[in-house]
Amino acid sequence: MLSHRQLAAVQTAQVAALRAAGVAPGDRVAVVLPKSADTAAVSLVLASACCCVPLNPDATAPELTAALQRTHSRWLVAQPHSPAWQCGQALGLTCIGVAPEPAGGFRFEHPPPADRPVANATPAPGDTALLLQTSGSSAEPKLVPLSHHQLLCSTANLVRSLALGPQDRCLNMLPLFHVGGLVDLLLAPLAVGGSVLVTERIAAREFFAASAEFRPTWYQGVPTMLREVLSLAQLEPRRLADHRLRFIRSVSSALSERLQAELEATFDCPVIAIYGMTETAGVITSNPLPPGRAKPGSVGLPVGPQLRIARADGSWAAAGESGEICVRGDTVIGAYAQTDAPDEKAFFGDWLRTGDSGHLDADGYLFLDGRLKDIINRGGEKIAPLEIDRCLLQHPQVAEAAAFAAPHPTLGEEVALAVVPAPGAALDETALREFLARRLAAHKLPRHIHVLDALPLGRTGKVQRRLLTERLATTVDETSWQAPQTPSAQRLTELWQRVLGVERVGMDDNFFDLGGDSLTAVGCTLELQTRYRLALPAGALYDHPTPRALLAYLQSLPCSAELAMFLGTAPTDSRLPDDLQAELQRQMHGWRGERSHPHALLVGQRLDGTRPPLFWVVNGYAELAATVRHLDPQRPVYGMRSLYGLPGDTAANRRALGVQLAAEIADLQPTGPLRLGGYCAGGRVALEIADALRARGREVALLCLLDTRVHRSYPGDVLLLHTRRFSLGPRGRGLDQRRGYRRYFGGRVARLPLRVRHADVLR
Repeated sequence: MLSHRQLAAVQTAQVAALRAAGVAPGDRVAVVLPKSADTAAVSLVLASACCCVPLNPDATAPELTAALQRTHSRWLVAQPHSPAWQCGQALGLTCIGVAPEPAGGFRFEHPPPADRPVANATPAPGDTALLLQTSGSSAEPKLVPLSHHQLLCSTANLVRSLALGPQDRCLNMLPLFHVGGLVDLLLAPLAVGGSVLVTERIAAREFFAASAEFRPTWYQGVPTMLREVLSLAQLEPRRLADHRLRFIRSVSSALSERLQAELEATFDCPVIAIYGMTETAGVITSNPLPPGRAKPGSVGLPVGPQLRIARADGSWAAAGESGEICVRGDTVIGAYAQTDAPDEKAFFGDWLRTGDSGHLDADGYLFLDGRLKDIINRGGEKIAPLEIDRCLLQHPQVAEAAAFAAPHPTLGEEVALAVVPAPGAALDETALREFLARRLAAHKLPRHIHVLDALPLGRTGKVQRRLLTERLATTVDETSWQAPQTPSAQRLTELWQRVLGVERVGMDDNFFDLGGDSLTAVGCTLELQTRYRLALPAGALYDHPTPRALLAYLQSLPCSAELAMFLGTAPTDSRLPDDLQAELQRQMHGWRGERSHPHALLVGQRLDGTRPPLFWVVNGYAELAATVRHLDPQRPVYGMRSLYGLPGDTAANRRALGVQLAAEIADLQPTGPLRLGGYCAGGRVALEIADALRARGREVALLCLLDTRVHRSYPGDVLLLHTRRFSLGPRGRGLDQRRGYRRYFGGRVARLPLRVRHADVLR
């Protein structure tokens, strides 16, 4: 705990120590210390005496070395023998330690006495007090010099906009090497006689612990952190009894209207969204506190700096027109610190170009569209990713969302989307697309949706869309183009080729990207309605603009004879019960082999074989392993389990399982004759699979039933094999097997040598 009086005494004594060591106003002194109240005090003292260069204490040694060289620091304040200390010594910097004082505060340790101590000079208002680095999301970080005058002006703007006073206590959980942690949460509250609580960790539980002990009156955080605090408050409502917040401030990235509303309802205080940047020493715009009017989705009114929106040609935009946000004023830098910085590209005259896109409404409130470099250019259509983010963040099962550009071979860029589900939510991609389609124009809808555990964030909490593009986006080119594989897909793509006059259509090609419009969409829908008698709504192509999406939609419709004929599926209402499906997957959990997806019921072995695959149904993995062991090594085998021994082994469930397995088989082998069979009870399932495949229009070249009792007819040929140990059971006693064969095959009986192995047949 350090009072204002004690802080002033520490400042006087330690500035004198710096002067004795030869540190003059303007000298660059880097600070690499863990986050703490002492580190905050060190930064304040250095900024008052020289040029303070705060650096990230979690940076690696190569990163620290590069930063120290880039900033041309001559001095380094760090913990002795730490990696930062070693980096400084390797670069020949003068290193200074920090030791706590028993009465509170700190003292500089080991500052070598200078040959010529510097007089206790006071820095001029225009001297640089802080040298900060930008986030450097697209290139090497820029160096931002902030003078004493700029810092004091920004502090005054912030104090005025927040109505801060000596009764206010700020909770500082932001890094102390960025403008938010140093100006917003340190200089501003102290300037009016208020107090600051600096936490060492950034965590939701730390927030509530500090709230209970110190009762802060305001808090500032990025939306990700605000969401964590909200989640913990909702899980443990008792923690809310300790808070005394009069407002919460959201910084760095877009605050969704839903998150803002939930925070305000939970904490019973206003949540204000602001806009600021390092180059302006912090705040540019802010929503006002009550009784002022805060607009949802806006970052508020200008607070200090002048603000205008520029068109691409440099002229000023009208209200409601989007363009680049430009600012000027007492808090705005005139140039970056690097001598080779491209300042002519960063300024329109004395107006700083922020690189952010936005618009002002008729009342002068600023609305952000995102970074200019993040704007998605889809075939000439400019799409603001923040618009898509805000739209999806209204979905109750979405916690975070970030739209980004994915490369496209003809459009240039396409919309992609990264989504973080809300706790406990299971996201349905189709449902998300439908949700967006009701709120966004068709060209803004994402082509790819990626579900992530977390979005990549920069050091200040901003979403790094560039990293999403690098890590997730893939060009839609020849390597990802997929031809239609099923008769229904071929019928659909051939129709599109004819209607649109294109040579080929892939499963993920967009009808409207290929040149379709409202008239051709109506014509295509009418042909599907008249030629195939499909009951399609007029807007089906708008909602499902790719062959894959349209087929999925058709498969979701109530089954009819016409639809079954088009899709090649037998009309059926049967479905394997969920509990039986789960038990089947549990039984197959330990089966060795490859699965096409985590919930697949087929397990593949020897998939690099050159011969056509065999699909074989067994009662357990040992039977599958024995079969595979005796087969040609070049024969791929897909094994699946019957319902033998499971509750629910009924004819209806075997039929449902057969339909489900037939669908998986059709996906694994889209073309060509199929070979399948089964052992014992697995043969009954194989029989159902064969029926379902034939209903799809597929050729079953081999259906082999080994030691299987069959009690119904099958329209095709069957290879029925019985081993010596096979028993027809009580019902079959006295039956001649040749007569049984004759009844089943209608007289076509082939006698095989008694010593033949079924593996020889399956070869």
